[in-house]
Amino acid sequence: FPNPVKDELSIRTDISESLFFELSDVYGNILIQKELIISSPALGTIDLKDLYSGFYLVRISRKNNIIHIHRILKE
Repeated sequence: FPNPVKDELSIRTDISESLFFELSDVYGNILIQKELIISSPALGTIDLKDLYSGFYLVRISRKNNIIHIHRILKE
């Protein structure tokens, strides 16, 4: 959240372990890929200020299991 996002995407989770974050464009090109070390309850942030405006796909997973896929709009 928020959606649409301007410069920073916030990620909230109840999972207290390593998560993998991946952001791709509408063509499937992976633009950001990183491991998030989170302790519960948690709020992580991802800097998106260098991305162009448009739609992106966010994928959050843990150990090869996708737990969340969401489409965001970058303003």
